[in-house]
Amino acid sequence: MLAPVVVLWVAVGGALGAVLRHAADGAAQRWSPRVAELGVLGVNLVASAVLGFLAGGEVLLGSVPGEGPMAPTLTASRILGVDWWLLGAGLAGALSTFSTAVVQVARRVRAGEWGTALALAGVTWVVCAGAARLGAELGVVLA
Repeated sequence: MLAPVVVLWVAVGGALGAVLRHAADGAAQRWSPRVAELGVLGVNLVASAVLGFLAGGEVLLGSVPGEGPMAPTLTASRILGVDWWLLGAGLAGALSTFSTAVVQVARRVRAGEWGTALALAGVTWVVCAGAARLGAELGVVLA
């Protein structure tokens, strides 16, 4: 069972992440309804970079999350002085929305926009994987 303070950290981070995601999505839709996918891509990119940063040791050094000298809790605490649960599980978890990205791709497919659907899916995965890698590199350098 999770300690009450862990639940609190996840809830606070999750609330902030959800509000930021909603704001980014709304701003993207107002800016250009035709490419509203940019809001979802943007929040997924940021969340991927944050998680990469927090879990830099696991991503680059191959240790198991929660174990070893580069556990995400230790890395995040050393660098930022905050708990992994707040930024990782809470903020980045609520900020990211890969399920919405998949629905956006499915809508493009249903509309017969196969090229756009494939480009959107490919760009999402490549850009987010790259952001996670860059975040991990930065996390290891700063740790």
